[in-house]
Amino acid sequence: MILIVVPVMLGAQNKSSFEFGGGVSFMDKMTKDGDGGGHNAMILYGEYRYNVRKGLSLAAQYQLMPNWSDTLIGVDEDGYNMLASKGVTQALNILAEYNPFSGSVVSPFFGVGAGPQYDFAKLSDGHSWKKWGFDLHCRAGLELFRHLRLTFGHHHYCSHIFRAAQPAYYVSAGWVF
Repeated sequence: MILIVVPVMLGAQNKSSFEFGGGVSFMDKMTKDGDGGGHNAMILYGEYRYNVRKGLSLAAQYQLMPNWSDTLIGVDEDGYNMLASKGVTQALNILAEYNPFSGSVVSPFFGVGAGPQYDFAKLSDGHSWKKWGFDLHCRAGLELFRHLRLTFGHHHYCSHIFRAAQPAYYVSAGWVF
């Protein structure tokens, strides 16, 4: 009986994992519609990853990027700047990732994905600003000791199909369970 169960258990081992972490995002502009300067925001994320086969995995990632600083997001009808005071960006991405040396002490990984993104901010005039868009996501990094992941990523936020995307870069650290 043990000879039958052990190979099944070893085959099921490490098929899926969870990762939780955080980091910093360096955004060019909060919206492509505005002409404000760049700003930084904190990133918190959770990810479920399923290993399709050795080195290849599919993941679903939720990112939350709260922004507590005032950020210029545009100009109103009277020519005054509209400031966002406390905004938040949320993204849900489906990712494919390749880890050529999975299971090694140090292994690089590369991933691409996409998904919806939602932005919300309170404006200085008391109104709220909401926008749905599409997020294109690329990332690369190192996995250390099969648990600690250091990631450099690039988001392209597309709010309109025929407009240029807005870039955002981030660095993060996460722990894999």
